[in-house]
Amino acid sequence: MQDCETEPLKVLQYAADRWAIDPIQFIEQFGWLMNPKFENAVKPFFLFQYQKDVITKVWQAELEGKEAEILIDKPREMGLTWVMVWYMIWRWLFTQNWSGFILSRSESEVDDGTSDPSSSIFGKIRWSIDKLPDWLVPEGFTPKGKKGTSTDSMLRISNPQMNSTLVGSTTNQNAGRSRRYSLTFTDECFFVEHFQEVRRSLSSVSNIKVFISTSKVGRTFQGFVELCKSNGNYISLSYKDNPFKDEIWYQDKLKEAEYDPEIMREVEPTYTLPSSSMYYPELSQAKLAPLEYDRKRPLFVSLDYGKQDHTVLIWSQFDGQNFNLLECLAHSKVDFEWFTPFLNPLLLPDPLKFVGRNKGVLDRVRTWQKPLAYFGEPAHKQVHYPSNSSIQKELVKYGVKLTVNDNACSHEVRRKATSMLLPRIVFNSSSDGVMDLHDAIMNSRYAGGTKGTSKDAMMKPAHDDEVGDYRSALENLCVNSPRIMRTMRGDIHQDLKQNSFASSLFRYLKI
Repeated sequence: MQDCETEPLKVLQYAADRWAIDPIQFIEQFGWLMNPKFENAVKPFFLFQYQKDVITKVWQAELEGKEAEILIDKPREMGLTWVMVWYMIWRWLFTQNWSGFILSRSESEVDDGTSDPSSSIFGKIRWSIDKLPDWLVPEGFTPKGKKGTSTDSMLRISNPQMNSTLVGSTTNQNAGRSRRYSLTFTDECFFVEHFQEVRRSLSSVSNIKVFISTSKVGRTFQGFVELCKSNGNYISLSYKDNPFKDEIWYQDKLKEAEYDPEIMREVEPTYTLPSSSMYYPELSQAKLAPLEYDRKRPLFVSLDYGKQDHTVLIWSQFDGQNFNLLECLAHSKVDFEWFTPFLNPLLLPDPLKFVGRNKGVLDRVRTWQKPLAYFGEPAHKQVHYPSNSSIQKELVKYGVKLTVNDNACSHEVRRKATSMLLPRIVFNSSSDGVMDLHDAIMNSRYAGGTKGTSKDAMMKPAHDDEVGDYRSALENLCVNSPRIMRTMRGDIHQDLKQNSFASSLFRYLKI
């Protein structure tokens, strides 16, 4: 009788020992749980080959113990977040003192406090642990419930038997710097704010850093792809890797992409928009180069202010031939007064308000001379109630006189002026903020006015998140550029005079 009772336990122990040394075997045993629709299934799940390749890549990197940044870019609906969730659960169950650090765009995407697998990464983790057989759940582990426990709380799940932990965080510029982890996983990395700073902050957090994302247009992201590719740590997936997507599905997506090129991200990774879809294809004629502030030349700031959206500030200088974009800052949902020390170096900032990139930009621009002029747009003159004031009037209180071009309200005028100036613009490749600006302009596309709408509606750009705020700040520089050239008439290069560039821009913008 005793042998009959102990035999099942031996079988379970054998299975657990086997799963402990092979994540693929473990995930295939419980992998049907990667889709809640299959939770009543009774047979093991078999991973697709591309999912096995991702698991093997991460597993081998951990075994080697060397520094590695692993990038997997993909179309949507490839199940890779679930794959990483189950890989980390495998580590959490079977690896002593292992720790995983999980990041995404917002705290709610990392952990919204529930066990809903559709709502957050920790929701997937809690749901998956709950579906494990009781004998595999660590002794002493108590699920979160509504209030949280010592082993399962907001942004943290612990295995008391193995002393292993899963920790979550938003992607901020100081993410994880307080401790070391065995592995970091950043979901949809190309869509986090300040990607480069977040990536740098993770360099001291763990040896193995896994980044998964759908692609995003931009030089910053292209550069990271090339870096990972050169190190042999890049996996690129397309719809062809998913057996559920066939040629008919692909052709349907191509038809949809004729009206919305963003849909192509559902098909295969791409880091450039077709020139026909770009709002500013002239960006290809702009230059990228490291730039330094020139104390002998005046400084100018153009801006786009948004109380709920991003406020964007661009610092620039004109060298007689090119408009050099030295620095750029974008920030959202802070009080108006927060930005004033950036605009006027005579104002004293509160040091407790600024960290990370913001503090670096603040420290840098405050060593420069006060800008000679500040450029906005006609909307900044609009009086708002009940304050009975405008952005322009409020800035005067802080020693900032905002200049606008009342002749540059239409999309057509703003687009033409900017397209004329882009070949004369140099983006500072040494500034992460300026490169974010460059990538935002690259992502700018037409809103897609329908036939029969007005000409200005046909010229309207799509307002995609912060992309539109970056674009407006640059356009505010371009439509006011004749004022800069008039101020610096004696410095204008002979080349600009010979081809009548300056005079034609003066006439067009009526300045």
